[in-house]
Amino acid sequence: MSIFARTSFSTETLPRRARVRPVITGDFSPSLVRRTSTETTSLPLAPFEHLMLADDCPDRPMSFFIQLKFQGRFDRPQLNAALKTALKLHPLLNSRIHGSAKDATSRITWIESTSPPPAIDWNDAEVPFRFAAGRWMDLRSETGLRLWLRETENATTLLLQIHHACCDGLGASSFIHSVLMAYHLLHTSASLSALEEMFDPRLLRERDVSCSSWLRIMKTVWHAMFRLGRYFKHQPVPLATPRALPAENSGEDQFPRFQTLTFSEADTAQIRVTAKRLGVSLNVLLLRDLFLILDDWNRRHSADHRSQTIRVCVPVNVRRSADHRMSAANVVSLSFLDRDATHFADPIQLLGNLHAQTEATQRLRMSLAFIPALKLIGKFPGRLHARMQRTHCQASAALSNLGVLLARSPLLGRDRRAVAGGVILESMEPFMPLRHLTHAAFAVSNYGRKLSLTISHDPRWIDAADGRKLLESFVRQLKASLALPPALRPDGDDHSPLSTLRCKATQSASAVTL
Repeated sequence: MSIFARTSFSTETLPRRARVRPVITGDFSPSLVRRTSTETTSLPLAPFEHLMLADDCPDRPMSFFIQLKFQGRFDRPQLNAALKTALKLHPLLNSRIHGSAKDATSRITWIESTSPPPAIDWNDAEVPFRFAAGRWMDLRSETGLRLWLRETENATTLLLQIHHACCDGLGASSFIHSVLMAYHLLHTSASLSALEEMFDPRLLRERDVSCSSWLRIMKTVWHAMFRLGRYFKHQPVPLATPRALPAENSGEDQFPRFQTLTFSEADTAQIRVTAKRLGVSLNVLLLRDLFLILDDWNRRHSADHRSQTIRVCVPVNVRRSADHRMSAANVVSLSFLDRDATHFADPIQLLGNLHAQTEATQRLRMSLAFIPALKLIGKFPGRLHARMQRTHCQASAALSNLGVLLARSPLLGRDRRAVAGGVILESMEPFMPLRHLTHAAFAVSNYGRKLSLTISHDPRWIDAADGRKLLESFVRQLKASLALPPALRPDGDDHSPLSTLRCKATQSASAVTL
């Protein structure tokens, strides 16, 4: 059946907030749809999706990769059937764009792809991953999902490329979980009804957080535009390039380049305990250590590092508890944190400052101001696309923490690894996209009780050896943080470093955070 055919459902089955907004529906599944007289025929782009489309071009594709490594081999027909089943539950991954990134957001829509679901490039492990069609995805002519599978006698690697306009990293994790669940149910000849009940594609219309009623009360569009203006005004520097790289490094086969380092279970537990002992979140500890290694990198490879501002882009998950059944989508905003050389002299103070700023950002929901600003810009044809095509650096690096992957999956065993039809998922490694002059992007995830750090780097600027050095520096800095003195903020102590910096960071956060 057509994903976006003329179909409708009862608004009485939806959350109260959803019923006051225009109904956007599709024929997602007969078991998930209730028919009434309310109908629409398309699914408009959300503001963040428009941003990902506007920031996309052949030279710097706005797509990310996830690499899955399994113990065992898949049954090919069953995996293909599982993929087809999962795509019905996550329709944006099987849809195309109608319209252009230069159009106003309201004139761009998702439409069902008339082509068959994407085929898995299935080969032996000796066959390298090839990007015959190029690494860019033109969503006007193809869907935002590609898959490669390589296998040996007892191991399998599955690589997914996903366009960021379709979903974020957590949405991709939900899609992967659906594929594994469907495969397990098909392998055991069980009913797929349990999987269908886990996701409700109708909730896709809730993915636009700029429509939240409380957000309209707390943040005006003009306030959001002010923050966006401050963002475009600041000029961060890209990561310094250690050496002139040969011209052949710009070739298609050189990209993507990504690398991974994984902590042991013991080190993973110790890192989490250390963050708690210091009175900060794991995200804050990761941010502090990333700033320190980026500053050290630029000091060693740039002559004028003292006058430079380093900016880290941080995706912020804005899902509500009611969104756990939503199909894969972008329910995310962006925060940008700026620091210069004066902040790096005292790592303890930097940690406290970042903690205070992120607390203020969460309390005032500053990161959500980014979305209504995008929505306003998107009303003017070509404006968002023009801003994204500017040639200056918008972020020195990016850091995304996906948290514990597949945390609630019924497929997890005692060792917290997923088992689907006899195939064991050993690791799950996400790799972020790269924006213009953002030479490196880092992702953090926890699977099987092990914390993994990944780096995506542009080989035209950061080659494989230097990418490895950056990643190893991050790991060393995190391990060094384990030796920090305890209790930066004792309970009830209002004069600790974190408490002292809270007021100052609250006042300055609006200048660097969207």
